[in-house]
Amino acid sequence: TFLAPLASPIIYLFLGGFIVARAAVKEGVDASLASLVLRLFQGRPRLVMLGLMIATATFSMFMSNTATTAMMITLVGPLLVQIPKDDPVRRGLLLSVPFAANIGGMGTPVASPPNAVALGVLAESGLAISFGAWMLIAVPLGAVLLVIAWLLIQRLYPAQTAGLHLQPITSRLTGRGYVVLAVALSTIALWLAA
Repeated sequence: TFLAPLASPIIYLFLGGFIVARAAVKEGVDASLASLVLRLFQGRPRLVMLGLMIATATFSMFMSNTATTAMMITLVGPLLVQIPKDDPVRRGLLLSVPFAANIGGMGTPVASPPNAVALGVLAESGLAISFGAWMLIAVPLGAVLLVIAWLLIQRLYPAQTAGLHLQPITSRLTGRGYVVLAVALSTIALWLAA
């Protein structure tokens, strides 16, 4: 009676997400991919903020929102050093991370515990939603919300320093990092195929 809920596929889905996320953090896959995305968006603060929000939302689709926020805030630190202390864009860059993590946390069933609980309750009531079907609804909605949040933060916290050019830190994947990345991508592909 008490242990039967532990056999729920949702529990194992969520556990798999935790294991993949922990391996990515341990081997530095998260920081390497985030620095790659930020290098693509380097330069003007508004582009860096967009890259930061895209990377954060993407990671929070497969990791917990809190872990993603903590990881991405460490990547924001070196960017903040390059911005004068009285420039409002500093606050904007910091705020963009938790906003993007919460928005990305809607994207997949493994992104946040309430998502997995909702999936389990829906399955018990006879409405089974696959991993891919969840993403088909949630990812486009999240993309629209991400753009709205980015525009709102840009409006509330605009860069005031003329000619400001931000250079993100560089982090590279190791051999074990490539293995973790391959396992993570295979896991995501299998989730989508289920």
